[in-house]
Amino acid sequence: MQEKKEEDLQQALNKVFEVGIDEVGRGAIFGPVFAAAVVLTEKNKFILKQFGVTDSKKLTPKKRKFLLSNIISGDSKFISIASASIVAKVSRDNLMERLEKKYSGYLIFKNKGYGTREHLSLIKKNGITKLHRKSFLKKSNLI
Repeated sequence: MQEKKEEDLQQALNKVFEVGIDEVGRGAIFGPVFAAAVVLTEKNKFILKQFGVTDSKKLTPKKRKFLLSNIISGDSKFISIASASIVAKVSRDNLMERLEKKYSGYLIFKNKGYGTREHLSLIKKNGITKLHRKSFLKKSNLI
């Protein structure tokens, strides 16, 4: 109940504009962290909600890419945070797709740089690249 009151108060304060900020890739062992900020008006929030904007992890990659163009021109609690989440995720995923070509032995596009069992196995086989986060790999005994 306390959470609902805080959300109602925040929404009352956001009658003119709502700013959402989110990040993606913080826990990955490869590649950068991406962050995005989105500023929305009440009208934009309504339109984006109609298009199905929600937490980016709940959307398919195809739906996220489709929604990205609405967000440029224009998580579960605030549509602005969900929008920022989509911008950050699609932007980082696009980079991971490009990096797959340069670092083809690591299945970067498939694992998005996260420490999946398969990715860790490929690091053991192929070695560490300059984009791997060495501090994260210490936990996996790869360094």
